[in-house]
Amino acid sequence: MNYLKSMLLVLSVVIANTSMAQDSSKEKVQAAKRYMTVANLEAIWNSMVSEHAATLDEPERTKYLQSSQSKINIEKFEAVLLKGLVAVFTTEELNALADFYGSKAGQSAIAKYGKFSAYISPLISDIAITEMQVGGDE
Repeated sequence: MNYLKSMLLVLSVVIANTSMAQDSSKEKVQAAKRYMTVANLEAIWNSMVSEHAATLDEPERTKYLQSSQSKINIEKFEAVLLKGLVAVFTTEELNALADFYGSKAGQSAIAKYGKFSAYISPLISDIAITEMQVGGDE
């Protein structure tokens, strides 16, 4: 469960920004959809699942791959992401994201998200566990 949360956090990093935009024009929705297409979030998710599974020994690997933790309803996930993208980003920012992630460098970065997630997830889990233990001791 912690790994799932970590993976969703990593995907959130892909779409996170501190600006809050108010308009939801057709142009903005189209820009968000273009970003989602070039970012290929389903491929990022599948890569993250594969990379994490590779770190597990059998039978944990098989159990993980068969569990709901490794599955996600992409249509629902993308609908939530689209809504969030339109709510948070400006059209200009969405177009910039789509331009970058559609570029050679952006596609290279996307290809590394699974490996990145597999690398940082145990570290994030360790930090969270340590913080919970420290918080419980106070």
